[in-house]
Amino acid sequence: GVSSAASDVYKRQGTYSGVVRFTSRQLAPTRDSPQNIYVSLTIVPQCALQITPGVLSFTDVYLQPGPAAKTINVNAAQTCSTPLRWNAIATTNNGERWLHIGNTSGTTPSLPAVSINVEGLKPGIYSGSIIFSWSAGTQTMPVTFIMGQPTAPILLTSLALMNFSGIIGQPGPPGQAITITNSGGGTLNWQASAATNFGGAWLFVAPSAGTLASHQSKTVNVTVIILNDLMPNTYTGMVTITGTDASGHPVLGSPQNIPVNFIVLAPCTIAGTPSALSFAGVVGQPDPLAQPATITTSGTCTHPLHWTASTGNAAWLTATPSAGNVGINSTATTNIGIRLAGLGVNTYIGRVTITAIDSVTHLSVGTPQVIIVTLTVQPTCTLQTASVSQKNFSAEVGTNPNPTSRSFTIGITGACQRSITITPTVTQNWLTVSPSSAVITGGSTPFSVTVTSASLVVGAYNGAVSIAAVDSKGITITGSPQTVNVALAVLAAPSLTVNPALNGLTINVTSGTTSQAISINNTGGEPLNWTVALGSGVPSFVSLSASAGSNLLGGASAADNVIVNASGVPGGTSYTTSLSVGAIDPITGNIVAGSPITIPITINIAPPAMQLDTSTLAYTTSAGVNPQAQSVNLTNIGGDGLTWSAGPPSQPWLTLGLNKGRNNYQQTSIIPFNVDVTGMTSGSYTATVMITPSVGAAQTVTVTLIIT
Repeated sequence: GVSSAASDVYKRQGTYSGVVRFTSRQLAPTRDSPQNIYVSLTIVPQCALQITPGVLSFTDVYLQPGPAAKTINVNAAQTCSTPLRWNAIATTNNGERWLHIGNTSGTTPSLPAVSINVEGLKPGIYSGSIIFSWSAGTQTMPVTFIMGQPTAPILLTSLALMNFSGIIGQPGPPGQAITITNSGGGTLNWQASAATNFGGAWLFVAPSAGTLASHQSKTVNVTVIILNDLMPNTYTGMVTITGTDASGHPVLGSPQNIPVNFIVLAPCTIAGTPSALSFAGVVGQPDPLAQPATITTSGTCTHPLHWTASTGNAAWLTATPSAGNVGINSTATTNIGIRLAGLGVNTYIGRVTITAIDSVTHLSVGTPQVIIVTLTVQPTCTLQTASVSQKNFSAEVGTNPNPTSRSFTIGITGACQRSITITPTVTQNWLTVSPSSAVITGGSTPFSVTVTSASLVVGAYNGAVSIAAVDSKGITITGSPQTVNVALAVLAAPSLTVNPALNGLTINVTSGTTSQAISINNTGGEPLNWTVALGSGVPSFVSLSASAGSNLLGGASAADNVIVNASGVPGGTSYTTSLSVGAIDPITGNIVAGSPITIPITINIAPPAMQLDTSTLAYTTSAGVNPQAQSVNLTNIGGDGLTWSAGPPSQPWLTLGLNKGRNNYQQTSIIPFNVDVTGMTSGSYTATVMITPSVGAAQTVTVTLIIT
């Protein structure tokens, strides 16, 4: 393959021509050498002539009539807004004046014929061109004429250009014929093929091959189809016809390239504009004005259309007129209207569907067009309820609430005309509202309620804010008046009491940890903050579970514990101390009534107390055999610090394994009692042991012994 390219050195508009020449390198003469390919480069402005095809070629046989003329298409580019006036001159590079154009001037679009005058021409290859000029530039179409010997096959075709047009959704255009002729001698074997530049395989040629004797002709059919994915556009392709002689060599006139233009047109459709309409109405008021919808045609319509406008099941929606005709270059109008009768406050959605049929064929055209209609039905101008139905305030007697003011909003809705004046009123002297009035045209506006309670006594108070609204003419609007209730609670100041109080606390402890609660009470109305502190000189084993608390509400109580840990504290001792309870009013910062309160505390540690688990022991044994020892368990069941001692047994045969000790609470000492019968004879014996504690009376343990 051989490729060619045009350099971009040409920056100015115009037509540039060149020749690519192919020459045999054999020493001996070679048939049909050299061969010339003529190249034309046209740089056009935005609006320019378009010449199709860009190149023409003719073939003929020496001493035969000239080839048939070929029609070319002279048109303006799509960017041109007006037709172009053109002129044409035919020039030849050799062979005198053999090239002619039927019309040397015209206005786009034009279909001039190009013909060949063979008089006086000898066999050979002739080149020329037709130069087209218009106000903005020139364009050159190269032309080649090949005259062959009558004994060799020569390929000749009847057309230089093929144009088709079709409409999307309709059957394709009819086929067109190309006549292939062997205008020379011998046998011509021809092949025909179709190719497209874009858009898919929409171009076909049949049959695709054949054989022609001298001066025979064959017609091939070229067809186009409208593929499903083709969009409105101009598509280009090429039918190429090639020929070879009996030896398989290319013949004169081969190949023949026939450009094909296929114009795909948009289908006929109907359009309704705008695509959406909005209406607003007021309950009980006249219907809103109708709005026009414009009906037009687009695409390729061959006849006027008959249209129909339907509103479906929307009884409130009308289209007047509901049917009519619209021409190819005209418009129609239907007025979309509203009937408010029977409609309540709401938003309604309806559809006007526009359909069309061909007025001649009565076939449906295009897809139905839908205009969405939105209707908002509003109430009459109405004062809405306030953002809250009640505001609650509370304050300690002698003070104002914190905060003193609270806000609410109130607004209007519906079809309100011009300005609406909203005015609040109150009747209680402890209640005020600001501002005194507000003027709005829509939406809502805020008001502030202020309570002044410092001069009020304890109690519950109820008030109300009445809100009225009038229009610009002073007429009260619907929904007026509205009410916002106000509740005020004036509460007593906090008051402190403590239980127990004057009688104080007495805490009796044996050992370990003991706690006793006190109750801190707010007998007033508002909260208080309390503190508890132990008196000076308090024993180290005394503490509190909490030293402070906050926001104790009126009528509520809090508990605090006095904790005594008597572990290690000598039993039989007593201690005295106190605690102080104070309270502050968090609202005023003042000391609460009844504060502070001092509570005396007495702590008694139980004395030690000795307990024996038995006061008698009995032994039985044989002579000469000592019995097994027995024990007495001594336990301190009182406070810490018990000391004790055991006196000597009353008989020598009895001895003690432990004769003194010290016990804290719940501690136990084990005292072994041992018997020695050496030298003793059979009989009954008795002995005693006196155990004396540091606190309490002495106890006697009696021991009996029987020797058998």
